[in-house]
Amino acid sequence: MCRNLIRLFLLKKHSLPLIFLIIFCFTLVETSYGALPTDHPSLTEVNLQYVLRNSEGQLIGYYEPTLMYIINLDLVHENLDTKNKTIIERDGKSFEHIQYEERGILRVYAQYSSYDMIYKGSIALAMRHDGYLGEPGDLFNIIWTIVRPVR
Repeated sequence: MCRNLIRLFLLKKHSLPLIFLIIFCFTLVETSYGALPTDHPSLTEVNLQYVLRNSEGQLIGYYEPTLMYIINLDLVHENLDTKNKTIIERDGKSFEHIQYEERGILRVYAQYSSYDMIYKGSIALAMRHDGYLGEPGDLFNIIWTIVRPVR
């Protein structure tokens, strides 16, 4: 019975091209999702320190995420161009050392598992971490430290 169905399927004039077309389309779908870059030569080092305190000022979390996604490299550099820089030398090459802080208060109960560099209303870079359950009144202090070649 099964053999007869297979023969009937394969004997039809357009069945074989249709099978190849379906396989080809599934291959395209599976490989069409682009991965976000996690590094770039123009960002030699990107470090983030995330300090979280409750509303009474007690330390409840400290994170140094190591998983970074570059969403928009041009926006990252535009943002960094607005920050104070120190020129440092490494192995005879000049780099900009940029360090700045961001502070805030959480407004809602939520699970937080990333911190984003936002510039001009868009996410430029995302730092992922294990996450925590935050509640209104929790205070965060973010310290960005970035090293890049002199521009």
